[in-house]
Amino acid sequence: MRFLLPCLLLAACDRDIGIVQNLETENFSPGENRPPADLVFVVDNSPSMSEEHARLATSLDLLLGRVLESGADMHVGVVTTDMTDDDAGMFLGGMFTVEDPQLSAHIAAALDVGTYGARDEQGLASLISALDGRNGEFPREAARVDVIFFSDEDDQSEGDTEDLFSALTGPLGARFRAHGVIGDMPAGCFSPDGAADPAVRYVDLIDRTDGYDESICASDYGQLLERLGLDISGITDTFPLQFIPEVATIQVTVDGVEVLTDPVDGWTYEPAPNAVVFHGVSIPHPGHRVQITYVRLSGSVVTQTP
Repeated sequence: MRFLLPCLLLAACDRDIGIVQNLETENFSPGENRPPADLVFVVDNSPSMSEEHARLATSLDLLLGRVLESGADMHVGVVTTDMTDDDAGMFLGGMFTVEDPQLSAHIAAALDVGTYGARDEQGLASLISALDGRNGEFPREAARVDVIFFSDEDDQSEGDTEDLFSALTGPLGARFRAHGVIGDMPAGCFSPDGAADPAVRYVDLIDRTDGYDESICASDYGQLLERLGLDISGITDTFPLQFIPEVATIQVTVDGVEVLTDPVDGWTYEPAPNAVVFHGVSIPHPGHRVQITYVRLSGSVVTQTP
């Protein structure tokens, strides 16, 4: 045995440790079979909200621009958090559609809800009312339903939280997603223009439905609105890969044209989601064909050296 071990070590010196390299090609078709979208803004109209309303209006076109350029089918309604109003749950200005040539102006006018509403903001109750049939055929049976809560206070609707959530997620199921421009968890937030309480109920609902949230103390709300616009349009900027790639080997084409790596107007590889992420003008639109080719590492193998 004392002679066997050196012989094994010597034999190993005549070998190389290599890596099995496998070429992978993944194809994506963003936007195929996208459903129609029904979107509701639930806007706090209490006295503390004037500065935030202006920031929301200036960010609105980032959402609408993505939707309109994609040709997506979207209906939009706006309600307030004031359940003491006789018209609580009714869409302000009616329901808006992408066929409206002045869509941006009309939605912006509806979002200008003023600051004379009740101080006990009841966003969940208002949304439940808005979806109970009083606004006609909204939501549509086949549509995805997105809601954006916009408030510097947490929800104060009467009733048990689970019952309120069930009233939304029960009838709509996986079609429903909640988002929020709201106070930060766990302690709220402050900005030069005001402050916000932590939005415990809203954040809970957003987490349960895999929605997006943005601090209402942020200087603008464009990132959340644009990302939601991409979702509604069937446009995605993130393409998860099946295997871990050797990053230097990744090649990306859109409709057969190579796209270069660039964090502004190209693509980057993000390790956490193991995905290729597009940026700026390179984000593929519905109908485009995305192909991602890369080498993956699939374990080690010992190969004999000549």
